[in-house]
Amino acid sequence: MVSKAELVPDIERGPGYTVLKVSGLPAGNGRLQILRNQGQDFLNSCGGWQAEQCWHDVHFDSTGRAFFGPLITDCLAVLPPNARIQLTVESSGIMARGVQGVTGLYPSHAAVADAPAPHVEQLLPEPIVMEPVVLSDPAPDIPAKESLPVSGSGSSLAKFLLPAALVLALCVVAGGFWYWDDSHTPSDSFVLQPAQDGGHRTAPADVKTREDLAAFLGSSPSVDEAVDLADDLMRREKADLAMLAYRYAARSGHPGASLALGRFYDPETHQPGSSPIEKPDAETAAYWYEPAALSGHAEAQRRLGQILLALDPNGYGRAKGLDWLRKAAASGDDVAKSVLRDLGE
Repeated sequence: MVSKAELVPDIERGPGYTVLKVSGLPAGNGRLQILRNQGQDFLNSCGGWQAEQCWHDVHFDSTGRAFFGPLITDCLAVLPPNARIQLTVESSGIMARGVQGVTGLYPSHAAVADAPAPHVEQLLPEPIVMEPVVLSDPAPDIPAKESLPVSGSGSSLAKFLLPAALVLALCVVAGGFWYWDDSHTPSDSFVLQPAQDGGHRTAPADVKTREDLAAFLGSSPSVDEAVDLADDLMRREKADLAMLAYRYAARSGHPGASLALGRFYDPETHQPGSSPIEKPDAETAAYWYEPAALSGHAEAQRRLGQILLALDPNGYGRAKGLDWLRKAAASGDDVAKSVLRDLGE
């Protein structure tokens, strides 16, 4: 059976999150490769594009779904609307492939209206070189209709109708976007509404509401200033606002902010009643821990390793989990050393 891979927005978690759906795929670990038609290169684990093939470790649940956070989603959502990507999935001896556009994917910066707009690369004219995708009923070639000559009074009518048709088409497209924005925008309890520009910068000590936070972030503070504010909000027991400030800093590559976000989702550190997250999510925690782990943070390396082991203790994820635990132990993490001893490693 030929399986099809498809990447769609994660409506429940909102902007910056996507779901990889593969029909007929059993639960377990696998890997994903993403090829784009801009230079014909592959998405790597750092959010860049490279000529060499690159695979991403994924875990599929019992419904054949895998979940991705901003590390993957943002890189795809900021591509031009006419960009195309090829998804190749390998898991449980099954290979699945899909070719699709990127329209409809929301980047995480859409959750904070004042976040700086990412750089959007221009689409190169070269077409993507895709491996053939098996279709059940290939569409037959349809010959193009010959255009009929227009002369006399009909020429004037055509000159009038063509602009009118273009205007009508633009109205339809605009109406479609309006309908999507009003009725299909993913809900996100942590979305900040645009702040009014009051002509001055809100001081960190004055940030007490979401409107205050939106005004502060709207002034484009440095990453360190955003983290300092988030730490202060945590001390003031305003974890919901702190989480948004950490996200602002994490999107700019601050490893400490990524670590803090991982703790919010981590089942080991989740605090019911005081956490802005209703329930823990180990996979999302792993997404946020990864950039901090890549930067050399021992705690992030340890927790990422432990989560991978917990998700797949006897499968493909075990090797990756042990690798992160060894890195944490090499960084001096005593808990990681103890875990490795208990595992006989």
